[in-house]
This record gives sequence, structure tokens and C-alpha cells, in this order.
Amino acid sequence: MVLTVRTATSTILYLSPNTEELILRGELVQRIQQLWYECCKVNKWYIHELQILPDHVHILIQIP
Repeated sequence: MVLTVRTATSTILYLSPNTEELILRGELVQRIQQLWYECCKVNKWYIHELQILPDHVHILIQIP
């Protein structure tokens, strides 16, 4: 599930897997972080907060 909330200065994404079987930890967490930071660098976005929990991801990005 993806929930997107957009304001004038930022976009809030709430990402959650559709299955309870997926657990985000270890190398998967590191890869998710790496991908988000790469996407932000390429697009010149700013990550205010990135929190990866075992069953979902919180990320607050400023998009100019």
C-alpha cells in the first residue's frame, strides 16, 4: 500500500507491504535506504526523515 500526501513544499509517502510475511531487516533495509538516497540525489530532493520498520517505511521528502 502506498499513501501519498503532498503539500506546497513536501511529499509524504507511507509505504507498506501488502503481505504480513515480508519483514524488512538486515541487507534489505540497507538496500532500501541506498535506493532512496540515490533517487533523492539524482532528483535533487531532500530527505527530512527515513524510518524503515519491520513492516513498513516512513519517509518525508522535500521536492523543490
